[in-house]
Formats: sequence, structure tokens, C-alpha cells
Amino acid sequence: MRPHLVGAPTICAYPPVALTALGLLGKVPNDTQKSITQSRASYGTAQTEPYQATLATYGFPAATLAAALATLDAFSEADKAHQSAVSAATQATANRDAAVKGLYAWVKQFGKIAGVALKSQPALAKKLGL
Repeated sequence: MRPHLVGAPTICAYPPVALTALGLLGKVPNDTQKSITQSRASYGTAQTEPYQATLATYGFPAATLAAALATLDAFSEADKAHQSAVSAATQATANRDAAVKGLYAWVKQFGKIAGVALKSQPALAKKLGL
């Protein structure tokens, strides 16, 4: 967790209880989805009175807050897609590793069988590395 205070001077003029209501005091979670949830709550509260009117006078009208929420939603979806891709890649790696392990076992068994089968042909066994 890392401490933060989202910091426009306007916001700092609010009493701590208001900053807490806006989710601006405390710690920002290191987990992306938890951070997005916290930000979404902050923007939602900012769109209510008395915060909305005050923020609008300082260049943060409702449309700006709504656009920020839409961006946050897009970021959330992108993060979910990223997490899904990471999960798929991890599974693909596990599948590959299992296949290679199976291949090594097959090659080992093949070497034993080929060694027996080619006992009478040492030159061919040597070419195969047996």
C-alpha cells in the first residue's frame, strides 16, 4: 500500500471527513482492481453534492467526472483482459512443460527399444546416438 492524497488545492480545503468520503485519504491498494474500485467510489461521491458544485467551479464539471469514470471502466476491462492473457500464458507454459516431459519419457523409452532392436547393427545404433 502506498499513501496518497489526490491533490488539488480545492480538495485540500475540505475537512478530513469529506476527504475520507471522497476516498482521498488513506492508502491506495497495490492491487489494480481494488484501486479501480476505490477510484470508482471516489468519482461516484465526487458527482454528488456538495462535492460536485465545488469541483465544477475548479474545472471538474460533472461531464469531466463522468468521462473519468468511463476511462476507469475501460482501464478495468483492459486489466481484466491482461490478467486473462497472463493466466492463459501460464496455462500454455504448463501444458508445454507437460508435453515436453512426456516427449522426454517417450524418447527415453524409444532409445531403450531401439537399442535392443539395433543390437545387431552397431553402426546404425551409433548414428542414432544409442
